[in-house]
Amino acid sequence: QWYGSRMALQYGGFGDLWGIPGHCVDMDTGSDKSCDMNSRWVPAFTIPDESAATYVDSTGTTQTVYIKALEKEERMTPLSSCTATLTAYSLPPSTDYVAPDIGSIPTAATNPSDPIASGAPSVVGGVVQ
Repeated sequence: QWYGSRMALQYGGFGDLWGIPGHCVDMDTGSDKSCDMNSRWVPAFTIPDESAATYVDSTGTTQTVYIKALEKEERMTPLSSCTATLTAYSLPPSTDYVAPDIGSIPTAATNPSDPIASGAPSVVGGVVQ
């Protein structure tokens, strides 16, 4: 319905573009409804990123600008019917846990008064020294 049509939008600065027509939808179902406290206003169309627009500034100078979305949203519509099966799984007992052997604790970790480990690093940038 709107493709190829020209319309005057108002630009009020970074992130402030208004004048796109829209309508209200029910927040639970997504179906069109009259605007009230239980509805959400949504734009009638989305302007694709990198779309060119003509902008006339306050001095009357015309410029071509390109549009980029600051936010995007997807609205899902409910299925007419849904069948799902949930399976219950039991967790293994905590007695099956085996602590990993990662070696000895560095000196600095066992001495709170010395926060810097002593000696040269043994690995730098993933390369063993």
